Amino acid sequence: MANNFTAALAYVYDDEGLFSNDPGDHGGATKYGITHDDFDRWRNFIASRHADVRSLTREEAALIYETFYWQELGCNALPAGLDYCAFDLGVNSGVARAKRYLAESSGTPAERIIQICDRRAKFLTALAEKPSQLKFKRGWLNRVKHVRARALAMAKGK
Repeated sequence: MANNFTAALAYVYDDEGLFSNDPGDHGGATKYGITHDDFDRWRNFIASRHADVRSLTREEAALIYETFYWQELGCNALPAGLDYCAFDLGVNSGVARAKRYLAESSGTPAERIIQICDRRAKFLTALAEKPSQLKFKRGWLNRVKHVRARALAMAKGK
């Protein structure tokens, strides 16, 4: 299994952007997609003082993503493409959901990527039925579309 963390992280950074504090986002303030809660959890993990998520650097975000998402999901043991698919799902919808979708998928890596992305799109569509979340629907579904295409390309070695 190839270690695709660097490539997967670049895609996550592209999708997550910089600082955001949209009142409709249940995660609250985020930077590089890292919530203030995960930033606090990281600071506890490294025995460092809590800080405003705005102070988060890309380097520290990468460590958080590698530790709390990539490693937690066992992505280094997954086939190329499926590793990124699971990682992005974990970042966007939680590690527990990503673990469940991975465990419940079957077939070739490409088949599993398609199953997970289809299931993810269905979940996000249902979530967007809440009026407060509707404004995020198009962005969420575009992200899943991009993840599917990138993950399938990675699975083919591209």
